[in-house]
Amino acid sequence: MTNFATSEGRLEDLFRNLPITSYAYKKAHMYADIASEIACQRVEVYGYLIGPRTVDDALVHDVYLSHRQVASPTRCTVDQEGVLLTSEAIRQEGNRIIGWWHSHKGLTLQHHSDHDDTNFRVLKYALFNNNKKSLGRVAAQFGKAPYSVQIENDEVRIISGDLAAGTLVIKLASDLNISNLAVKGLTIERHPTAGFAYSLILNDNISKPYCEIAVQTDDGIRILKGVPISLIAEQEERRIDLELMRGEILERVTYAGKHQSQPAPTIKDEAQKEIKLEDKVRAFVTKNRRAINLELSDALVAYAKKQEGIKYGSLLGAEDARQFRDNYTYFLSIQRELMAGKSHYDKSTINELKPIVEELIDHIQVLASNQISRWLDYSAQINSSRIQIDTMESQSKGRSARKLRKQKEKIKLEYTRVKESITIWESIKTVKGDEDGTGS
Repeated sequence: MTNFATSEGRLEDLFRNLPITSYAYKKAHMYADIASEIACQRVEVYGYLIGPRTVDDALVHDVYLSHRQVASPTRCTVDQEGVLLTSEAIRQEGNRIIGWWHSHKGLTLQHHSDHDDTNFRVLKYALFNNNKKSLGRVAAQFGKAPYSVQIENDEVRIISGDLAAGTLVIKLASDLNISNLAVKGLTIERHPTAGFAYSLILNDNISKPYCEIAVQTDDGIRILKGVPISLIAEQEERRIDLELMRGEILERVTYAGKHQSQPAPTIKDEAQKEIKLEDKVRAFVTKNRRAINLELSDALVAYAKKQEGIKYGSLLGAEDARQFRDNYTYFLSIQRELMAGKSHYDKSTINELKPIVEELIDHIQVLASNQISRWLDYSAQINSSRIQIDTMESQSKGRSARKLRKQKEKIKLEYTRVKESITIWESIKTVKGDEDGTGS
């Protein structure tokens, strides 16, 4: 029998991207940013890509942060108990695991590490049977002509001219009263599926994460590398609960260097210890106004005032992004002076200024990540609206069609604003790399 070949083309066409909801993608980035904020340094965190068990699709609907993980700047590990605990929690919530995600914050890597390859190699075998995607209708010819037919009571035997193909035997419910049956050709059709598993790596290039898709078919296993994501906007936008996420991180993540059995602090404990960054900046300026120059004083005060006016969930456009980029570049220059010992400030002032400048730099990095995520989410919504208008326009005439064309022009202008904002926010993410030689 000849090999079956999918009628829908190559696997690259069937798995041309990794589809994920804007909500899930944004949530994964928020986990990574908040975990790094709590650790006061960039750390890797680990979790799973999930979808409802009742929905048979290849879409990542949500993400789940793994239990019992130990995070560090270069690696994140989860013990066997953590894997079992997480898998059971996901099952109890009515979901299935579609793949895994982890963060490489501070980097723009576009590949798996050896450790990532090892993890994905183990995970994919556990997921193939639970995640299936149709390969469409496929067909293959049975044997080759000439065919001979033998009919005996309730049995029809079709023998191929290619003896290696064997004999096709058809059992009937009753006797077949046909004395002369000829077969011109025989095709066997089936509807195969491919098992699949996703791997998603979050990096500082938010619009271009690194993805791999493992696919299992009758022909074996293939790994599709460097697959782009496809952000899917949902009809009803889900709200991300940052307080809940922070609590999950404090409960599930232990940072390398801390004792594993040490109880995680509660959200209330963390809130009591935390002092807002803008308050720290103001306190430093008030105390050291005579010790620091006017330019630095004005920059710190202006930043504190700007940060205080930002409300959660705000979309900050190109003009705001430029201001933060200018602040970021200026604070980097101050940090380099301090690190190189070129600052003219006294030792006490330098010791106070160093951690504040470092925190300001990290804070703007996190802000940029959040803003890019929000703008990408908004971009997906705009694109969804454009597709709907295109569909309606093709079915409309006259006044209705003109009205839809005007709406398309507005969407086009809005998309330009979105693209400009994302570009400037992303430029902030590359400034530090350009300065220290680690940029892409």
